[in-house]
Amino acid sequence: MLSIRSSSPLFRLDTAEKIHQKVSFIDGNTNGNSESGIFAMILDDTIGESVESAFSKIVVIFNLTSKTNFLPYINASEFKLHPIQSNGSDEAIKTSKTTDKGFVIPALSSAVFVVR
Repeated sequence: MLSIRSSSPLFRLDTAEKIHQKVSFIDGNTNGNSESGIFAMILDDTIGESVESAFSKIVVIFNLTSKTNFLPYINASEFKLHPIQSNGSDEAIKTSKTTDKGFVIPALSSAVFVVR
């Protein structure tokens, strides 16, 4: 995760104003289940002054459950698994994927998705 953090200035916003502009959280409650086990945030460089040249949006998803989980998100299919994860050695995280309706994340993992 440290190499992913180093891959984008969006993970290192240096003012409260930029954080308020570019960081938001995605409601992980699915079907009214407040205990979905999903925690997710989006870093959006399309808002405010750009700080990033490689990615326009980054979604970080933590699946805290012992089973594969789904996070509904409109237009999730525009995202791809972060290159560090898709080219890494963790075969479980490589099963993370997007659909037209959301993100699929393996058990007990953290997945990072990006839009270029």
